[in-house]
Amino acid sequence: MMDRDGLVYVTQGAAPAGGITLGLFTVPAGITSTRSAQQSVDRNFAVPAGASIGMLHRFHDPANGIKGNVSPLTLGTGRFSVPSDSWVRFDLTHCLSAIQSSNSDQPSAAIRWRVYIDDALELAFTTRVTRAAPQTNFMSFTVQMSEGVHKVHYIQDQIEGVSGPGWMHHKGTNQGYPGNRFEVWHVGVAQ
Repeated sequence: MMDRDGLVYVTQGAAPAGGITLGLFTVPAGITSTRSAQQSVDRNFAVPAGASIGMLHRFHDPANGIKGNVSPLTLGTGRFSVPSDSWVRFDLTHCLSAIQSSNSDQPSAAIRWRVYIDDALELAFTTRVTRAAPQTNFMSFTVQMSEGVHKVHYIQDQIEGVSGPGWMHHKGTNQGYPGNRFEVWHVGVAQ
């Protein structure tokens, strides 16, 4: 195991709090040489406490000027792995507007976003657009995740105002709209 100061030790059992397991061996009773031990974990590195390995997954939707969906649509599907138990941050940015049919309209739509981690619903939130001018919203949350490979995706749908003209995506243009972005970041090892 390696402690927070980067010192490497041999311990019996799990790494103590703040330590990171670099290798794990099962030593059968009665053996006289550790070369006979069975290795089950072998890491050639450890992420230092307080360090990040950066972006793990990203989906930047290319949609611009396109009417948004009413029925559920799955987006941002991907896989990522964390080398040890870690804190992982999920960032969602979206730039939307209500579609205005005429100058006298009072357009409104509510769009729901549901984030799934390993096929389980982790978080849901709703954005309401009430004007034709694009508005940008940002949502972020952090989850402690176990070492290994994980799956992620989100589902977006319109849940209010479905009988109205709807809503629209905005990305780029001379206004520099961010569009719809879904990014997954490694924040640091869990301690």
